[in-house]
Amino acid sequence: MNRLGCSVFFAIGVLAAAGQDLAKNAPLVRDVPTVAKLIALRPDRFHALDTDHFTIVTDAPHETIRPLTARLESTHAAIMRFCAAMKLPIKPLPTRLAILLFDRFDEFVAYAEKAGVSPGTAAGFYDQSTNVAAFANVLNGPALAPLHREIESLNLRLRALLRRSTGSATATSRGDDLTNRIHALRSQQDAFVERFNRLVLQHEAAHQVFFNVGVHVRGADNPIWLVEGLACQFEVPQSDLGGDLKSVNQMRLGDLREALRVARDVRDEAKIDFRAVCESGSLMPLAELVVADSLSGADSTASAARYAQAWSLVYFLQKDRRDAFSTYLARFVVQPAGEVFDSKAELGAFQRVFGPLDDWFVRDWLGLSLRLRFEHNDP
Repeated sequence: MNRLGCSVFFAIGVLAAAGQDLAKNAPLVRDVPTVAKLIALRPDRFHALDTDHFTIVTDAPHETIRPLTARLESTHAAIMRFCAAMKLPIKPLPTRLAILLFDRFDEFVAYAEKAGVSPGTAAGFYDQSTNVAAFANVLNGPALAPLHREIESLNLRLRALLRRSTGSATATSRGDDLTNRIHALRSQQDAFVERFNRLVLQHEAAHQVFFNVGVHVRGADNPIWLVEGLACQFEVPQSDLGGDLKSVNQMRLGDLREALRVARDVRDEAKIDFRAVCESGSLMPLAELVVADSLSGADSTASAARYAQAWSLVYFLQKDRRDAFSTYLARFVVQPAGEVFDSKAELGAFQRVFGPLDDWFVRDWLGLSLRLRFEHNDP
């Protein structure tokens, strides 16, 4: 798969501050040819700015860019801690990684379509072939346009009311009501942007980092459950103490529980008929998941459930089969570019490391997943 896009199953606060860089000894330099090509897309407006590990090419305003730089660096730092904790023989980054951020949504759409990505299902994507992660300024996207219009309409009404106000109790009450409605809509907008930043920006940046340090191999087939499952871990803040995956991705856990059709208080895997769930199309048998070339389902709900399943399998393996998972990941670090995915061989490789994907394995995976603390309203 050459391109990876995070499907827009939105739902993340600012990650922890970037920790010590475990993969470099000297400051990185720009990928000058790539950055030059990106600036040439809009030479009248695009400029480049550097962080420790990324170069952002953009025409977005400073107030949009500034918080994203912290997210990018924190994502990189968390992945480096994870790789160190798993004792993976990763490669140092040769240059800063290129990020392309369009302020104008229509220009992002045109760029995505040219790259073969449907912007209807991906608000951002990482392209292995160019090694660029591209995004749009979600504040200018169509999803928020109705909200912007409503906020502006309420602001106009509030300003008109204030101009006419006589200080009466009725006018004050109406003004308070309009102000509260504006605050509520702005909170919705902030929540939407936060979800975008987690499930798109951080997810795709995680792909980019994993492909560049060698955990995934550019130009080779990589198990999609592993590629997506690992990226989903870094949609949430991971602790800066060690590299364990301590934080639970509540949105992915919620999607998994919904697919399993369990009530909020159910913690017992014995109450789950996993075969029936798979037959319904919500989830995949694990033997199919680990060799799948896509996590797309019949609709967005089914796709979200399969992303959640991939997230939960990675989380389970890191928690419950840590040494085996480290061994399994290490084989991809030395995988040569151009290697073609063979489903039968991949299933065999997985089971040689973790054992058969039988009812006992399913029981252990479901048991750990269901016992994770589920906070329904947590992003």
